[in-house]
Amino acid sequence: MAKIIIDTNKCIGKGICVEICPLGVYEVRNTRGKEVAVAVKPNECILCGACELKCPAGAIRIASS
Repeated sequence: MAKIIIDTNKCIGKGICVEICPLGVYEVRNTRGKEVAVAVKPNECILCGACELKCPAGAIRIASS
């Protein structure tokens, strides 16, 4: 299983992770007045790392647990 860590202070809410994830793990949601990525299906992550590589803000880190 993957551990997905999203630094909401860095996240700029562009949704690239939503677009790039082959399994729909992410959504962009309004959290405390800011659009940020949220891992809504972390158990479905296959550790491909595409989101981590493509995040323009470097806000996502994936680790196997």
